[in-house]
Amino acid sequence: MTDFAVARHNMVESQIRTNRVTDPALLDALAALPRELFVPAERRGTAYIDEDLRLSGERFMMEPMVLARLLQAAETLGRLAIDNAIVVEGKLADGYPKHGPYDIILVNGAVAEFPPALLDQLAEGGRLVGVRRPGQGPGAAMLMLKRHGAVAGRALFEAATPYLPGLAPRPRFVF
Repeated sequence: MTDFAVARHNMVESQIRTNRVTDPALLDALAALPRELFVPAERRGTAYIDEDLRLSGERFMMEPMVLARLLQAAETLGRLAIDNAIVVEGKLADGYPKHGPYDIILVNGAVAEFPPALLDQLAEGGRLVGVRRPGQGPGAAMLMLKRHGAVAGRALFEAATPYLPGLAPRPRFVF
């Protein structure tokens, strides 16, 4: 039987802290969050491994290090109030404009390009973090920032995160 508290501690110490995640609030949150409760029961024993975990179909849970570094780039968790999160279903590329604009959008998977609807839902000064993989090979974890109505970004680090359903590069004819 897996000791999830030990696995969680090992994940934080060997995968997260050693990869330039230094925000104490984020480290504390990751040390306390029971990641095993967010994966199917038959996969709970692998919840803390250093890779993306298939949840169902084409959906994955990001590898812990990539998720932690994206969260660190987006905000300090000391300001995060978990009770303001909601779960909605819909087309991923459409985002959720009903409650926008948003100060922070976390894209929990790779995309060929960030959907314009998501960028439009950013508040002035808002940040979007996610992995952009426009083609073959690893992508780049990106920090996108909206200033004066325009969105620009910078690459943070390489990441080979799986694509979100419907957001992979479209096949193109090459002659």
